[in-house]
Amino acid sequence: MSGLLDMGVPPVLPNNNDHLHTRTHRQAMSKILFIVSLIMLTSACVPTSYEALPEQQSPLESFWQKSISTDITQYSCIVCHHSESIASETDYVLLQNNVDDYLDKNLEITLAYLEKSEQHGQLFLSKSRGLDHTQVLNVESDKYLTLQSFVEMATQQDEIRASAISYYKASLSDNLMQTQCLACHVEEGLAASTGLVLTDANTANHQDINANRVINFASLSNTNFDNVLLKATGFDHAGGEVVASDSEEAGFLMAFLSLLNPSSTQ
Repeated sequence: MSGLLDMGVPPVLPNNNDHLHTRTHRQAMSKILFIVSLIMLTSACVPTSYEALPEQQSPLESFWQKSISTDITQYSCIVCHHSESIASETDYVLLQNNVDDYLDKNLEITLAYLEKSEQHGQLFLSKSRGLDHTQVLNVESDKYLTLQSFVEMATQQDEIRASAISYYKASLSDNLMQTQCLACHVEEGLAASTGLVLTDANTANHQDINANRVINFASLSNTNFDNVLLKATGFDHAGGEVVASDSEEAGFLMAFLSLLNPSSTQ
């Protein structure tokens, strides 16, 4: 160094900007390496697959499962009201708890029974307390009050659905659904995975059950709503044309859909 100074050559001093840049670069690289390490560490704890979240239950479904099914229908009613017992010929036949989806299906069966007429709600309650029936519940018991609350919830049916169910039973059930659609749209049929599965006439209250299933299917999305008519008239339907677009049955379907959504035909 002294020789260079003696020769008049200035020494090369470190560049502060270069030093600052190198330090900043090292800090950035350290952060990147830390983040990469953290990702690698935590990824080992993250499952590679996820279970589907359960579908959100309606208040009625929740009330049924928590307060009615186990404590009342599966505890008392099922003793007689199943397919191999003394009430197998009545219009209220439940599934035992060894059947898949018995909770949902028994709710469906119960709602269909209650919707059969305006009197069936009171009939359901009167039989449970022993009127023309073996007494199941004491009228002053908590269980009876719980059942009464359920019946009130279930029978507060909106006018739109009530009108659609009534029209379905009068104009669609025998004319189309049971004679045509039932060939594929059953649990073991070709259309079992479509989301619209019907039940046959051997099931008690099958018309009410099927009407509610069609209404629920149509209400899921605009596509489903449109498909009720489009599929039946042969549009992108694996079963082909079931009814002609200008047929009376197609008109029945259009009228049914208009009850669910009046603006659909305007």
